[in-house]
Amino acid sequence: MKMSKIALLLFIFVLGLRCWGADEKIDGLTLQDAIHIAIAQNLSLKAALADVKIGEAQTTEANSGLLPNLSVSYSAIRELNPAGPTIQSSFGIFKSFPYLLNTYKDGVTLNQLIFDGAHTESLVKQAHFRTESLEAQYRGLIHQITFNVSQGFYALIEARRLVRVAEDSLKNAQVHLRLAEANYKAGIAAKADVTFAEVPVASATLDLTRAKETALTSEATLDRTLSFDVNTKLELQDPSSYDEVIPSEKDAQVFALRDREEIKSSKSQVEAARAQLGAAKGSAWPVISAFANYGYTDYMTNAIPGNLGWTVGGQITLSLFDGNLQSAQVHEGAATVEKNVALLDSAVQDVLLDVKQAYLRVTSAKQAVVEAEVEAEKAKTNVDTVSGQYKVGVVPILNLIDAETANTQAQTRVVTTELDYHTAFARLNLAMGR
Repeated sequence: MKMSKIALLLFIFVLGLRCWGADEKIDGLTLQDAIHIAIAQNLSLKAALADVKIGEAQTTEANSGLLPNLSVSYSAIRELNPAGPTIQSSFGIFKSFPYLLNTYKDGVTLNQLIFDGAHTESLVKQAHFRTESLEAQYRGLIHQITFNVSQGFYALIEARRLVRVAEDSLKNAQVHLRLAEANYKAGIAAKADVTFAEVPVASATLDLTRAKETALTSEATLDRTLSFDVNTKLELQDPSSYDEVIPSEKDAQVFALRDREEIKSSKSQVEAARAQLGAAKGSAWPVISAFANYGYTDYMTNAIPGNLGWTVGGQITLSLFDGNLQSAQVHEGAATVEKNVALLDSAVQDVLLDVKQAYLRVTSAKQAVVEAEVEAEKAKTNVDTVSGQYKVGVVPILNLIDAETANTQAQTRVVTTELDYHTAFARLNLAMGR
């Protein structure tokens, strides 16, 4: 896979953020920035990319068996010739004494596979589809990282909103306490009203402490997801929008079956298994290859002249008996195809179920946001009404405390339903393979 300009820009961007991170604070971090950072720095993703590169290399290795093999050779040999050359003289024919012979050979050799029953070609296809499967797994991991970052990003935003809700609740409780004290001094309320009003202040103080702790935990979790130091302070840009278009359930299923990387990976594994079966069947055919050599041999002696020549030939190899190896490989390949087809069918069913669950969750979550906002507005209005009534002594302090408690719960529900919606929408995108 080639590094694009976008990847290079992301790398530069991450380096810049790292410089900001030296002060342990990052300002104005958007969701897209966070996703890019996580993708650029995730170690599991780097390992998955290395697997893809390994697959590409293995495909190239397998393909080399179909290409010509050209080699150049040179050798130098020094040996004792025990017989020596035959010498003719007027006294007859006789052999000379043994002597040392230096032999130098150089040449060019070409080998080419002609036919092997598509065995090698099938191995190339197998490696190719395995690499495609690894690429799909790599992209699927990117989708999962995107979802994890989105989930953590929204969780931190909503945790900080809950801190503000808790702060408002504490402020309101303190206002009501002062109001109870004023009414008691004015003789409108009993001393018990002051005691009752002190309880929500203590409760709101504890709730605020817990909300701040949750926010700090959410921030540290997002830091870890982004591969930052867990003490890095993050200032996020709040994407408080609910205008995302939710597709129909049928369209969502169509998108998922087309785009989900799990299905793409499973399809590639099926094709790889079929190629493996083809390679096993091809092993039963004879292997036909051709070769050619051109070279020169020099003995570096006047007794034996040098030789310049060439050789051209062909070879046919047919296995007569291999201990049932080839038939076992065919059975193994057929079983592997059957297994991967079943896994593909299972992946399709899992994806459809995933889409259905995600679609139901996001539609109900969006409706819950609308309902929570309506209830929160009513609760706030009720607090204002009951507060005015208590000021003139029409209702007891418990009515005001109950109204404020209901208001805090309503405001909290707005925040939690918004988090549920954002998370559900991100999960729907993940289910559709976006």
